[in-house]
Amino acid sequence: MNGKRVNCDLTCETGDLVEVYLPESAFSESLPAPVYKDGNVLVLNKRDGITSEDFYKSVLSVYPSARAVHRLDRNTRGIMIFALNESAEKELLYGFRNRTFSKYYLAEVIGRPEPSAAVLTAYLGKDAENSFVRVYSTPQTGLKKIQTAYKTRKNGEFTSVLEVELLTGRTHQIRAHLKHIGHPIVGDEKYGDASFNKSAGVHRQRLQAYKIILRFGKDSPLCYLNGKEFSVGGDMET
Repeated sequence: MNGKRVNCDLTCETGDLVEVYLPESAFSESLPAPVYKDGNVLVLNKRDGITSEDFYKSVLSVYPSARAVHRLDRNTRGIMIFALNESAEKELLYGFRNRTFSKYYLAEVIGRPEPSAAVLTAYLGKDAENSFVRVYSTPQTGLKKIQTAYKTRKNGEFTSVLEVELLTGRTHQIRAHLKHIGHPIVGDEKYGDASFNKSAGVHRQRLQAYKIILRFGKDSPLCYLNGKEFSVGGDMET
């Protein structure tokens, strides 16, 4: 309701915005054309508003051998990679788990970060019960160190578009880290500025997984993709 997820009965008032999310199975939307495909790897552009799990179900309906190796948040759109056989699955899982791949996002944030480019370091704690994380400036027991790099691509009157690189990979890292420095993502219902989002009429987070660079060892069966870059979009506007 009004850009926030709610879990209990509430009374609606005139002018309230109520959004209902349905599983992908409720739609007959066809799968997007592949960004890339060969006998081992399938690269697709996931739209926002769909969970990775439901998107995977749609992928399986067209590519029955596909295997999921990573995920994106429901309201994050962009590149998802699928393995098409067991060998490729092993190699891709290794790359994601050991962070040998470089992952880049575009994020439209409130305000103008200073400096215009930086590598941010902080410490993240996870509240699994409420699917929420908090970021702290100093280390504490139970917190995980996170690093997020950004550089400004465009400044607007009220918002900026950043290119963000994930140097570590924690739950909701980009969203929570940018909020921590005072520049939440536009449209973010969990970590964003509800008043700004409502006034701007934005109800989905402006975050896109727009580029990934793969790296494999010379003995990997996927070594032919070493250094291969896949990208989509780049269409964030302020």
